[in-house]
Amino acid sequence: MRFLEKNWLVVLSIWIIFFITAVTIKLVFLSSVPEDTFSMEEVMLGFLQNDSRLLKYIHSNEAYPPPPSPGVFMNASIIYKPRIRDRVTRDVIKILNKKNNGVFVECRAFEGDLLSKTLDLELYYNWTGILMEPDPTLFPKLIAKRRNAWLLNACLSPDPTPHNLDFLRKISKSSMNNSSQSDQDAMMPDRKSTYRDGKGHVWRKLRIPCFPLFSVTSALQVYTIDYLILDAQGLELQILLNIPWNDLKIHVILVNVQSIPEGPSGVKFFMHSKGFTLISSTGHFYMFANENFNP
Repeated sequence: MRFLEKNWLVVLSIWIIFFITAVTIKLVFLSSVPEDTFSMEEVMLGFLQNDSRLLKYIHSNEAYPPPPSPGVFMNASIIYKPRIRDRVTRDVIKILNKKNNGVFVECRAFEGDLLSKTLDLELYYNWTGILMEPDPTLFPKLIAKRRNAWLLNACLSPDPTPHNLDFLRKISKSSMNNSSQSDQDAMMPDRKSTYRDGKGHVWRKLRIPCFPLFSVTSALQVYTIDYLILDAQGLELQILLNIPWNDLKIHVILVNVQSIPEGPSGVKFFMHSKGFTLISSTGHFYMFANENFNP
């Protein structure tokens, strides 16, 4: 009888050890499996800009973190001249009272050097932030510059939901070396992949993921922007309209008004309604400052 009791206790002990081991293995395995993983197709079905699933997707799949050792490497054939003497950059520095360690969001950033409007702030005032470049041919060059910022090969959505939009890049021989000659156009989704416009320029249509500004900043835990640059070839006002202004603080905004259907007056009217004052206009770029900002 005692022998049977001992055997029963041994069997029970073995079973308990096996059960605990199995549960532990299961918990470890489940904790190692990523939760809430989504495909691009699922994300584009219409997640709202504050949806945690969208924020996780952007952070995990679209955003490139700053490199461990940032450093701008210029083309040897280009002599970099600091644009700190440029009027636009001087205005930003003055408005923000020579602020150090500021945060920028630049859309578009091009290759991250000569055409970027935030490089001087990074080099001379230790700024960081988010750089967005939709052109897939320029994005690898932006990565190579090792800017001290998060990078996204995407554009900003004109709606409070993400979309795949048509990015138009000029590929005619006369402009092959001019990377700034490009466009994003959500209004004509039926265009062929390559077409010629009325001026004889040849364009190629590329499908680019576009995310709401608030989704991008929230995914990267940025809730205050010192300097926002919008160059979205006509979508700028729509992007501004969908910003949740109570949840995202912005101090200075530079807007390209060239292709906005409502024109410069429409942008000025809207920005005034949000408490921003027009500070300067340089070419097609209008700079606005938050009236409530005290540096």
